[in-house]
Amino acid sequence: MATLIDLARHWARQTQKGKGIRIEGADLDLLNAIGVGEMIQVKAAEEQRELCGQRLMNSTAGGNTGSPTIDGGTDPSARRSSRSSGTTKPLGVTASARRAQRTSNRRKTS
Repeated sequence: MATLIDLARHWARQTQKGKGIRIEGADLDLLNAIGVGEMIQVKAAEEQRELCGQRLMNSTAGGNTGSPTIDGGTDPSARRSSRSSGTTKPLGVTASARRAQRTSNRRKTS
């Protein structure tokens, strides 16, 4: 792409089609020049803070923490309902990974 206008037009068309875009070095320079890279880092940090906060809330949400009670005993911990509890991927991650894999495979065969 030659200009930011061209890149924006391409971005919009591909978004409308539900397709991805390949970002060349010059395009990446344009995006970084207008602060897109920094914006991505800020949003990623916000998302990471939210995830950490959720994990903290889930790990301390009114459950037995194993602390002794007033009489010195502790209640038995409840067992998790499944061995994979907490390891499921968020909705959309699998589809995104599959789309990335297909795109990667197309490049190898070209």
